[in-house]
Amino acid sequence: MSCVYRHIRLDKNEPFYIGIGSNTYRATSKNNRNKHWKNIVSKTDYVVEILFEDLSRDKAIEKEIELIKLYGRKDLGLGTLCNMTDGGDGFLGFKQSKEHIESRRKSMIGKLAGDKNPTKRPEVAAKISKATKLRHKYNDHPTAKKIINTKTLETYKSMAEAERKNNLKFNSLRPRLTGRLKNDTNLIYMKDAKS
Repeated sequence: MSCVYRHIRLDKNEPFYIGIGSNTYRATSKNNRNKHWKNIVSKTDYVVEILFEDLSRDKAIEKEIELIKLYGRKDLGLGTLCNMTDGGDGFLGFKQSKEHIESRRKSMIGKLAGDKNPTKRPEVAAKISKATKLRHKYNDHPTAKKIINTKTLETYKSMAEAERKNNLKFNSLRPRLTGRLKNDTNLIYMKDAKS
């Protein structure tokens, strides 16, 4: 079941937003609101009015569209509402800003040119390769903490070596050794081993 609500700004005593939600919580939530709604709320107090409750989703959408048309959208110069659509599922009548259109156009240039996988670009691949080498170098560094298998007493010079030789996924051992996860292995840091 759905509800239809409106927000009324107290400085002008006029509706500035019409919305629908699957429950009344959405009517009072400040999350996922457009910048125009946030600008109004930063300037004045407002009240939430539940207009209809226990409606089917289709009926709520119908009422939302009807009320947005009645009060009119401010961005279209037709009324007081800061709604960016004509109602419904959120995109009916949505009018994108020129900045948003330009931003999307720029982000699509590489994709339209056939660059569907940016990791295949040489500069990106080089950065990934360098980061991977550094990660492995750090784990195999002479100052890396040594690991011991308490069952076999085999020692490993680093966490990376212990993971490789025990068929563990990369970085799966650290949370077990630090206590963030239950250590279901026989591996511990050398300094933790009892002599």
